[in-house]
Order: sequence, then structure tokens, then C-alpha cells
Amino acid sequence: MDRSYIMPKLNRNKLYIAHLFKSVDEGYPDIERIEYFVKLGKTYCEFYTDPDLQE
Repeated sequence: MDRSYIMPKLNRNKLYIAHLFKSVDEGYPDIERIEYFVKLGKTYCEFYTDPDLQE
């Protein structure tokens, strides 16, 4: 089975949405989903919690 992964090309002119899933308790009964907006820079990226890129 081939487990290699090819990184997709990302466009700096686009805004990406990322979802972080986090367990609230160790037993996994509740899972919290946090949404981030990702803006790419030249050698880095910035994460925001609002679509207006203010926070």
C-alpha cells in the first residue's frame, strides 16, 4: 500500500477554512469543533477566528 502524500498547491489569494476537532473530556463524549480562517503569507500563514480577518 502506497502511503505517500502529495501536498496540494495552495493559492495565496484565497482564504482557507480549517476545522480543529478537540475532545472536551478524556472519554471523548463531547467533541468541540473550532473553525479558523487561514490566510497564507509568503513563508508563513495567519489564523483568524472571524471571516473579516480581525481577530
